[in-house]
Amino acid sequence: MNFLGLRTTVYKMDDLKAAKEWYANAFETDTYFDELFYAGFSIRGYKPGLLPEDSPGEKHSGVLSYWEVENIQQEFDCLISPNATEHEPPTNYPLYEKNIMNPVNSIRND
Repeated sequence: MNFLGLRTTVYKMDDLKAAKEWYANAFETDTYFDELFYAGFSIRGYKPGLLPEDSPGEKHSGVLSYWEVENIQQEFDCLISPNATEHEPPTNYPLYEKNIMNPVNSIRND
């Protein structure tokens, strides 16, 4: 395996505006990226992000963690092989990757 590091964690929010205000106040910082579909903060080298919930009131996986990898399909196949199952196919973002179901059926968003 060749994981280069955890890059960001994204939290799904029912009220994106209220969540942005809370993070800005709690961490005394503004967003570095702020659009209707995503708000990103940079806090001491970490990049928590806020994503509007698709169906407010209905929580699904709630948190997405994105890892940087050199070869997304190779790493995905490696993680799937030890008895894990696919939750979603890998999605190649510029730096990020996600989504397998591990053997205990919790979603792992790598």
